[in-house]
Amino acid sequence: MAHERRFPPFTYSDRLAMMVTFPFGCRLGAHTPRALPLSDHITKAEDFKVGASSTAGRPGRGGRPLAEPAKPAQLSATIVRAEGERVAGSGQDRWRERRVTVEMIFIGGSRDIFELPEPAVERIGAIVAAEHGVFIGDAPGADAEAQSVLAGYGYEHVGVFHSGKEPRNNLGDWAAYHIPPPPGAQGFAAHAEKDREMARRADFGLMIWDGASPGTALNMLRLAIIASPCVVYDMARGVVRTICNTADWRAMLHDAGPQVSQQVAARMTLDERNALRQ
Repeated sequence: MAHERRFPPFTYSDRLAMMVTFPFGCRLGAHTPRALPLSDHITKAEDFKVGASSTAGRPGRGGRPLAEPAKPAQLSATIVRAEGERVAGSGQDRWRERRVTVEMIFIGGSRDIFELPEPAVERIGAIVAAEHGVFIGDAPGADAEAQSVLAGYGYEHVGVFHSGKEPRNNLGDWAAYHIPPPPGAQGFAAHAEKDREMARRADFGLMIWDGASPGTALNMLRLAIIASPCVVYDMARGVVRTICNTADWRAMLHDAGPQVSQQVAARMTLDERNALRQ
């Protein structure tokens, strides 16, 4: 069953524990970060930083599309961190580089949300403090609001995924990853492929949901199918819950009501339907 609690009246210690631990309420050891082969559109996680693109020019808010990699590689969720230490008796500092494996977090949400709840803002701050990698879309609403928080921190380890020629929003001028839609795709279907790509590569999810939008609900399902836990801020019901598996997701959708369930079902792919039957 999904782990659920009301927000915002958490104590500071509650918030801190929830922010630092991904996920809260899921069985320890149930999730292991994955290394997935790259498509032709993705490069390694070290490129999630300002200036990563080798493409000349900067189309304003749209950001810079990343040049195609020369060959596929393994997704290396690794950053290089400089650490200082005092050399005994010398009074001088010595710096060394240490490679740190980080978890990749898919942040998303509904287009109708234009102000994030404070606990979600604090959780994004904890993601920054822990130097996790972030996958995020380019849509207005929750995507743009979360981008604004990340950009406010000057955070570098972010990749913006987009379906159009240029990102609609790239507020931190991060590396931009173009995931083209299938031929003839229109409307929500034009953006679903990039969402699937982010979900497929994420270790965890963080969703800010209006309680109705089927696109965000499907992103939670995509994470649940591959056992990537997702923290969900349900703005309609004022609760935060962790979706660890498809049973949790079914319970959440049941709470949302039959109309939302029907809209989500109408957008599912055959593979997603089959995964729910297992």
